[in-house]
Amino acid sequence: MHTGARLTPGRETRNNAGDGHKRLRRNRKDMNRLITSLALALAVVAAQPAPMAAQNTAQIYAVHGVPGAVGFPVDIQVTDLGGGAPLCLDPLKGVTFGEVIGPLALPKPGMYKVEVFAANAIAPCTGMPILMKDVQLTADIDSASVVAHLSETGTPMISVFVNDVSPTGRGEGRIIAHHTAQAPPVDIVVTSGSARARGRVPTNIVEKAANGAQAAVPVRPGNPTVYLALDATDSDTIALGPVRLPVRPYTAYLVYAIGEAGSSLTVAVKEITGLK
Repeated sequence: MHTGARLTPGRETRNNAGDGHKRLRRNRKDMNRLITSLALALAVVAAQPAPMAAQNTAQIYAVHGVPGAVGFPVDIQVTDLGGGAPLCLDPLKGVTFGEVIGPLALPKPGMYKVEVFAANAIAPCTGMPILMKDVQLTADIDSASVVAHLSETGTPMISVFVNDVSPTGRGEGRIIAHHTAQAPPVDIVVTSGSARARGRVPTNIVEKAANGAQAAVPVRPGNPTVYLALDATDSDTIALGPVRLPVRPYTAYLVYAIGEAGSSLTVAVKEITGLK
């Protein structure tokens, strides 16, 4: 046996073991860093608000239909009576007569308080509300209009209308007319809107619609007109309009008659697209 050539496995073994321990420590550090990173990522994800499913919200339109000096600007505040804080959102500040704001997505079902204040640029939605109303959104409501307007006798009030946003007929549009003006019962008249039609004869008449009434009428694409008349058979009794609407397929047109007969009577219009 050649003792001068003895191998020293102990030293080599100790060196391998040391390397192994170093690698193990490095692996443990890498694993700890990975676990920490994953934990942070999960914490960030958990902190993000979960997106609300579309079917769990209702699309709300706010309509200012009360006339007044310089457009009578108002602030509108919405409070979730189920426990939410009052919301005085930027789009609902300084709203003037004739404006239609929205859609605003509100969770449903739910009960909300809507309050209308005289506009205050420094402290919006403060002071005593001019108008207020509790609005209930049931699970089956997909779209609604909250309209501040005058009653038939001229009293400011808030009315709520459920809008028909179901799919239209194939290639059709839809006109949804609202009588929210200080005016007596009227006939709501929609003329033919087909581009191929000759002349404009009444094709849909909602008779004696009182203040607070709503009517949905299917129409073909084209340029139909809408007007309000005390008597649909007598053109001399037209109280408002005619208003021409460039109707496109699968689109609803929210038409609000607002203001005071004889002075500020006018219409506000809002489109809702994609009703397939």
